[in-house]
Amino acid sequence: MVKAGILKVVIKKPGMKARLKTKITIAADAANIFKYLSHTKYQPLWNMQMKSATPLVQLHEGSVYKVQLQVLGVRTKAENHITKYVQDKELEIQNMTGMIQYSSNFRLEPQAKGTRVICTISVSSQSKAFAFAKPMMEHLARRELNIDLKALKKVVEQALE
Repeated sequence: MVKAGILKVVIKKPGMKARLKTKITIAADAANIFKYLSHTKYQPLWNMQMKSATPLVQLHEGSVYKVQLQVLGVRTKAENHITKYVQDKELEIQNMTGMIQYSSNFRLEPQAKGTRVICTISVSSQSKAFAFAKPMMEHLARRELNIDLKALKKVVEQALE
């Protein structure tokens, strides 16, 4: 089950800014989950917006890699930077290039039955393409994040079967 937390959307014409925090519990230890978060070959398996990533490498703090995305219905390219990396505990990815800028922070907390993944995402754009009404932006941001976290859960748990 994915529980969406607080979503804050601020629209400054012509662009937008949104922040979403949500969590999911995955029936796996933190090391197995972190493997899928921190290697570019696994990211397109659970990140439905990511069409490709290069190079295919194990990430670490300071890593930079390129991705092709389709975010909120718009195709874009990005250069991702790993700004925080704590093995099996936390990963932060930032992109400040292209039409859409974002920051994704994944924190892993061991639980009695699995690991809780807490994801906080901030998205911003000055593009007129994203000057949506606030309710539409809330819906799209929540939907895409929930789809990604459910896909991460499915990929990790299936790999353990």
